[in-house]
Amino acid sequence: LSVLVRKEALLELNKDHVEVKRAEINIGPATFRFAGEINHLKSDLTLALKMESDGIPLAGWEKFFPSLAGIGLDGSVRAEGTVSGPPAGKMQVVLNLAFPNLMVRLPKKEPAAAQEEKVGSLFSPATAAAAQSPAETKQKGGASPLPENIDLEGTVKIEKGTIDNVV
Repeated sequence: LSVLVRKEALLELNKDHVEVKRAEINIGPATFRFAGEINHLKSDLTLALKMESDGIPLAGWEKFFPSLAGIGLDGSVRAEGTVSGPPAGKMQVVLNLAFPNLMVRLPKKEPAAAQEEKVGSLFSPATAAAAQSPAETKQKGGASPLPENIDLEGTVKIEKGTIDNVV
């Protein structure tokens, strides 16, 4: 996974405060832009950042997420969101994804249960099992791939799309 922080980030520094006027991070084919504030540098660090992206191509992400192998993705996704709160405490993350033209090609001649497991286990092997048996997952400590100090909310909007090879 290739991560590149562009050489030019526009920051304004004070004794206990950083204003991020503009920063860009490239992760694979995606470019994310950030702006906001980092406060209380000397004690109780707090973030208040906004993030956005342009259209990120979906083709090729199986290199970064092997569980997508065999599932053909095409189109793009736009992301926007916020991160706020103290990294040492409870942080709030809001992430909104929009797919203006999504195309999903499922593998041919594969049982539906196997397809659901591949999609469900994108981020954590326990995710698909959690959807099928929540009681067992609670005993194993939960299926979330996020640290306990992060609350995540958001939306997924599919404006136009198709799914091929549904058995």
